[in-house]
Amino acid sequence: MTKEEFKSLFDRYYFNCILYTRSLIKHSLYDNIDPQDVVEEVFIQIWKTQPDLSFDIKYHKSFLFSCIRRKVFDVTRRQIHNAKVKREFNYYKLYQNEENVSIEVSVLENLYKSRLLLPAMCRKIFELCWAGYTTEEISSSLNISNQNVLNQKQKAIRILKQTLKPQSI
Repeated sequence: MTKEEFKSLFDRYYFNCILYTRSLIKHSLYDNIDPQDVVEEVFIQIWKTQPDLSFDIKYHKSFLFSCIRRKVFDVTRRQIHNAKVKREFNYYKLYQNEENVSIEVSVLENLYKSRLLLPAMCRKIFELCWAGYTTEEISSSLNISNQNVLNQKQKAIRILKQTLKPQSI
């Protein structure tokens, strides 16, 4: 097929191919396929793979339409596959997130239960820290120095680390 023949084929059937592609897309699962892209890809593929294409002019339209139909099915199949992969990935992320949240909740529950093992002043300071109070706010409310609050925090952390250390088998 020469350039002139190809140009003639393109000029003659391009608009009909667009209309046919639109009708196929309207009945497919995905309507976000661009008909112009499909038709242009088909013509490019014909130009690259069919350089010696020479058959009767009455068969060109049916040949083009079958190529377009195949291309729309391929694009639709690819989009279905991509949607499936995306859905599986999102499920995996959700599952991982739920698992991480579950672990975090478990650790926080153990930490909060372990606070009962702390000495009274240490526990009081730990609970105030847990509630979001600053060192200065805790020291002023308990009438103790900032350094004493910091020492009690360190003591609480040391005791909780020992309590929550994973048991070795």
